[in-house]
Amino acid sequence: MGGQPMKFLVYGCGSIGTRHAKNLRDLGHDVYIYDKDEERAQKLASDGFSVYDFKSHHIQFDGQLVCTPPRLHIPFLEEALKHDANVFVEKPVLIKLDEIDKAYKLLEIAKSKGLTVM
Repeated sequence: MGGQPMKFLVYGCGSIGTRHAKNLRDLGHDVYIYDKDEERAQKLASDGFSVYDFKSHHIQFDGQLVCTPPRLHIPFLEEALKHDANVFVEKPVLIKLDEIDKAYKLLEIAKSKGLTVM
């Protein structure tokens, strides 16, 4: 592994979010987690992860991963872009066609900020 460790925030502590968090940690990165279900977040925190609390502090992340249920992908993508983070969004990016305009607007915001959305 080369380079400096990066700082990531993983939204969603279900199976895929847990897998991504552990893989990033195993690569030597600093990983924070967030889940609306505090009990689920605390369960993963017991494995050595820091739980991110939006109310108490703000940390600049190199990247954020959206691993929530699909209905929450767009709101968390928007949140990540507000904080100038590169973002990985699990599929599907959206589940309602009426969200497509918002998704395109968010991609334009990312492009204008020089951020990557995958």
